[in-house]
Amino acid sequence: MAKRPIVVGVDGTTTALRAVACAAEEARLRQLPLRLVHAAPYLGTPDDSGPARGRADAVLARARTVAHQIAPEVST
Repeated sequence: MAKRPIVVGVDGTTTALRAVACAAEEARLRQLPLRLVHAAPYLGTPDDSGPARGRADAVLARARTVAHQIAPEVST
């Protein structure tokens, strides 16, 4: 049976990035994967490749960086 991940929502704010740091530490302690989630209602369609997609990708990339700094051994 697959291990259920620790899930944390991100929106690009400092508060959300603190939540990512806490979630990454929790995932490390529990030896679980970390799932980063960003709801992007500003995207037009799932295959939108414009500036909105870039914004969503940047939010998730920054969150991955924070998670990796806290717990590099945790998969995201």
